[in-house]
Amino acid sequence: MPHRLRMTTVIVGMTLLLVQLDATVLGVAIPTIAHDLKINPLSLHMTISLYQLTSAVFIPISGWAADRFGSKRLFVSAALLFMSMSV
Repeated sequence: MPHRLRMTTVIVGMTLLLVQLDATVLGVAIPTIAHDLKINPLSLHMTISLYQLTSAVFIPISGWAADRFGSKRLFVSAALLFMSMSV
């Protein structure tokens, strides 16, 4: 496998790992968030569903944006935005 293809595969794989890790962290953090907000943790059950739904909504939009702005520029911008928001 050529080096460029291998690096692309690793970068995309790591990005998908970050998305799954972020969803997992959200699931673990829900009880703490509920405690801080002084509400029942079950009232936050929609949080993970909305996170996943938002991801699903942005998949078609990202295809359009990649065609318009370029896939590399969009990917780098999205990865930087995602990492900054996760921190």
